[in-house]
Amino acid sequence: MSDEITQYGQRKDLAELEKIEKRLAADPQNLELMDWVAFMFYSNGLPQRALEYYVRLAEARPGNPSYAYFLGNLHHQMDDQPAARVWWDKVLSLDLEGEYAARARRKLDSLDKGS
Repeated sequence: MSDEITQYGQRKDLAELEKIEKRLAADPQNLELMDWVAFMFYSNGLPQRALEYYVRLAEARPGNPSYAYFLGNLHHQMDDQPAARVWWDKVLSLDLEGEYAARARRKLDSLDKGS
């Protein structure tokens, strides 16, 4: 995950993450908080927990390429390369020239080369 640049760059302990998650439970429509919670689980090595939130975010904002990108990364981390490819391809369908498109292309190239 060293190639990820984000405003959420700090690591959190699990107790603090669960406390923030409870705030989200009290306000489940708060997509900004959900985005933050998803990335915190992602950046703290908890892919299953992150996946749950990124799926919800992608459903709520289907045109957001960053959610598709992170879903691709999560599936890749969990050794589901076909699903990773689907999500990275979706990034390209949403944003052919943007920052996440360039990242998704690199990930797809890596899959094609077998790395």
